Amino acid sequence: MDTPSTLDQKPQQKPTTHIKWAVFFLIISLLGFVDSTYLAVKKLSGSPVTCTIVHGCDTVTSSSYSEIFGIPVALFGSLFYLAILVLSIAYLDKKKERLLSCISKLTWIGLFASIYFMVVQSIILHAYCIYCIGSAITSTLLFITGMTYLKKNKMTKIPLPPEQTETI
Repeated sequence: MDTPSTLDQKPQQKPTTHIKWAVFFLIISLLGFVDSTYLAVKKLSGSPVTCTIVHGCDTVTSSSYSEIFGIPVALFGSLFYLAILVLSIAYLDKKKERLLSCISKLTWIGLFASIYFMVVQSIILHAYCIYCIGSAITSTLLFITGMTYLKKNKMTKIPLPPEQTETI
């Protein structure tokens, strides 16, 4: 017999649906990791960044905005994407839904950083780096995916048993 507490609970989604989310996070974060790591390696080695589609990669990557306390911002990007990548792999291994929730909530960091750096490129530097644009696209995709995941997998509140509720 169904009780009110069992009727209020959201039906379980198929695990394969969650695996698809994790695989998507993994693929996009891997692309972002490769992109950011390429820029970080170039910056740390002092090598110029080859820019074929747009012009201005050297302007962007050699500007004062390309470092925070002497650390290339691309390295922070690599760490961000690596965190998403590792959490995605952890989900695929452990199947703990809170890992996907954590990934989804972390995507704000990448989105805000991307917005900031796109504003710097367009308004302050008047130059664009294709790799930076690629990172902005990947972090935006991660954000959209993360917010969609959170919306579709909203945890329903489970009511407290009667003995734990307060009486007025």
